[in-house]
Amino acid sequence: MEETISFLKNNDIYFTESEDLKLRSSFRIGQKADLAIFPDSDEKLIKTVLFFKKRSVKYLILGRCSNVLFPDYNINYPLIFTDRLISLQFDDDNPNYLICDSGVSLAKLVNFAAQYGFGGMEFAGGIPGSVGGAVCMNAGAYGKNISDVLLWTDYINQDGKVLKISNKEHSFGYRKSIFTNDDVIIRSCFFMKKMDISDIKNEIRTLSLKRRNSQPLEFPSAGSVFKRPDGYYVGAMVDECGLKGFNVGGAEVSKKHSGFIINTGNATASDVKELISFVRQKVYDKFKVNLECEIRFID
Repeated sequence: MEETISFLKNNDIYFTESEDLKLRSSFRIGQKADLAIFPDSDEKLIKTVLFFKKRSVKYLILGRCSNVLFPDYNINYPLIFTDRLISLQFDDDNPNYLICDSGVSLAKLVNFAAQYGFGGMEFAGGIPGSVGGAVCMNAGAYGKNISDVLLWTDYINQDGKVLKISNKEHSFGYRKSIFTNDDVIIRSCFFMKKMDISDIKNEIRTLSLKRRNSQPLEFPSAGSVFKRPDGYYVGAMVDECGLKGFNVGGAEVSKKHSGFIINTGNATASDVKELISFVRQKVYDKFKVNLECEIRFID
C-alpha cells in the first residue's frame, strides 16, 4: 500500500482511504474501500492502470456504480473511479462525432448534444450510468442500444496496450460486448444526428416522464435486475409468480415494476442476493426460463 500511495502522490492523482461505498452505490449498499482512486485525465488513468498491471495488483474500474452490488464487507484492493474523466467535445473534422471520456454520464452526454441541436441518443438520457459502463454492457432502453450509435472506442487491453476499435470490433450483443472486467475504456465516440432542438427536448421529456411513471425511482436500486429473455417480459413473469412486493430483509421486489429490486431502507447485499436467487428459482419453476442477472456483483 505504501508504494501505491507514494505513486499516487508523486503523480498528483487524487485518492481517498476508507471510502464509503454505500454513498457511491445507486443501491445504497456497501461498506468501505481501503483505497479509492480518482484520475482526472486520460494520462493519469493509463499511468494508474499500468502501475497495477506491472505489479500484478488486483484493481477494479468503476463508473457511477448504477448497476453494481457491493459486498457486506470492506474491499481491500484498489478501486479506480472514472468520476473525474468527464471531457466531451465534437470532433473538429466530423461535426456529427461526439467524443466522450468514460466517466461522462449518459444524461450529461444527451443534454450536451441537445443544446447544439444534435440528437439520436435520447433513449440513453435516463440510464443512470456513464459512457464506459454503457459501452461495456451495450446499455439500452426503449428498443435502442449504445451499439446503434457508437463509432469507436479507445481502451487499455489486458496486456496494458492502448487500442482503438471500431463498432464492429466491439462484438456487441444483448447487454454485452467484447470488454471484460480487465479492460479499461478510456473514451468513446458516438454518431449524433443534426435535429431540431425542440424535437430533441420534447423526446427527452417524453422518455423521462415514461420512466418516472413506470420505474421505482423513489427507491435506491440498480435498475433492471435481469436481462430480458427472448419471448418474455421479466416483470410480467415475476408478477405471475406472485412475487410483486415480496421481500427478504430490506430488499423488495418493486410493487411498481417487478423487474426491479429496491432497497427499502436497510437492505444488505446478502438480502439482495437471496431475493434474486428466490425470484430466479420461482420463475424457473413456473416458466422453465433461467433469468440472467444484469447486476454486477463485486466481491
